[in-house]
Amino acid sequence: MKKIAIIDGLRAPITKFGGALKGINIVDISADIMKALLEKNNIDKVDEVIIGNVISAGLGQNIARQIALKADLDELIPAFTVNKVCGSGLKSLELAFNSIALGNSEIVLAGGVEDLSNAPYLMPRAIRFDGLKFGDFKIEDSIYKDALVDTPSSTVMGLTAENLAEMYEITREMQDQFAYNSHMKAISARDSGYFDDEIYPLSVFDKKTKLKNVIRSDEEIRDNLSLEKLSSLKPVFKEEGTVTAGNSSSLNDGACFLILASEDFVRKMGVEPLAYIGGFKSVGLNPLYMGFGAYLAIEEIIKKFSLTPSEIDFIETNEAFAAQSLSVLKALHQKFGINNSIVNVNGGAIALGHPFSVSGARILLTLARLIRVNHKSKGIASLCIGGGQGIAAFLYR
Repeated sequence: MKKIAIIDGLRAPITKFGGALKGINIVDISADIMKALLEKNNIDKVDEVIIGNVISAGLGQNIARQIALKADLDELIPAFTVNKVCGSGLKSLELAFNSIALGNSEIVLAGGVEDLSNAPYLMPRAIRFDGLKFGDFKIEDSIYKDALVDTPSSTVMGLTAENLAEMYEITREMQDQFAYNSHMKAISARDSGYFDDEIYPLSVFDKKTKLKNVIRSDEEIRDNLSLEKLSSLKPVFKEEGTVTAGNSSSLNDGACFLILASEDFVRKMGVEPLAYIGGFKSVGLNPLYMGFGAYLAIEEIIKKFSLTPSEIDFIETNEAFAAQSLSVLKALHQKFGINNSIVNVNGGAIALGHPFSVSGARILLTLARLIRVNHKSKGIASLCIGGGQGIAAFLYR
């Protein structure tokens, strides 16, 4: 099979829910990032654009196409949007990989975009045709309905983390320590300038100061966090539970795009890629334990590519919840002897934020850069997916 490369990638700083991107058109921001990425790499044409997005209500037709046109890509270049919940960004990259592997494309731009701060509320369905004849009615949050609840079982995602905490005997203290460590690693990476090469600074108008505010780093990282603060938070999803706002990932806005190309195309360009993609694997599991899908997908990658634990230099796995992440780490250590020290070395979603569909693209970009900057050879990226799924990718140099 053809070798398929990640040429480069660029992302927005991940912003807080109701933060810097509140009221901002995410298409404009995303187009700026896409344009900057293409210009940086002297590329003016791709064969296709594939973008993951979860909360799409109110964004308009096919946001991938909107962004591509706004970024001044030729109108003849097709684009489509993907929804695999939190796996959407990584799935978009898998579809790009498949298109190149099959010879349908030579170069594809893929990634994820999420605009939670501007997500709408939903009216009852009956209002469209039956109207409201009498009494009150309930509106629903599109974020909660379309991303945070397993629809068949009506189980909120936080309860699936509580299920894993019970199954794998993960204490509140362990979860708080994990969350604290994620922030400390992210602070260290940010302060060292590690993220600078992957972040596109956003210039946003501040309505309060009436000035342009340039955002250069992820907003969610908490510099003043302490274990004492984390331990003071109350459980959110269950009485006597262990999952809190502090040891869970947050709601966020963002965008991230990567350029994938065939080895022949890379050779013609005369560039050194960040990394090569070996392939992807997706899994399904009981939705009530959805967070463990990140481990099962990694396990499938290890089997598919006959990897030994000592060969794996880095693992980037999405931190949906500390309990979920710790269940993954525990299983990786028990089954493969993999040390936690190679996992999320620059922090993860608990510190950086989790703009649903962006996360898969973000962790793959982070992993590719880790491998290249540290002169390593192999890494795995993985995410759990609401509804009981998991997805992972294998990178090498």
